[in-house]
Amino acid sequence: MSDNSIQTILRDALKQAMRERDRQRMSTLRSALSRLDNAAAIDVSARPAAGAIEASPTGLDANEAERLVIDESSLRALVIDEASELETSAELIGAGEAADTQRAEAQALRELVTGAGPEQ
Repeated sequence: MSDNSIQTILRDALKQAMRERDRQRMSTLRSALSRLDNAAAIDVSARPAAGAIEASPTGLDANEAERLVIDESSLRALVIDEASELETSAELIGAGEAADTQRAEAQALRELVTGAGPEQ
């Protein structure tokens, strides 16, 4: 059974980048994965404020909160946003190796999202 979720695709690409020791690609993929993880985090302002110890929840995982469930299309949109930010950054840099690298990484993220990229 193959899991084609964007998170799995990005994690597999990260493993491949680690094998190839491609630091720039690892950084880009980690950033994209972090964006997805942060999107699933709950709003801490929605949590009740700390109170008396007697009123505190007890037991294993009593203070743990469920992460938000985000549909696959929204996750893919977040990765596309990450690619767009890389492209914007490359435009601000202008010409040169750094800009070319960011453009290439943005293109790689887009290919991973659309499934057009090279498979491992």
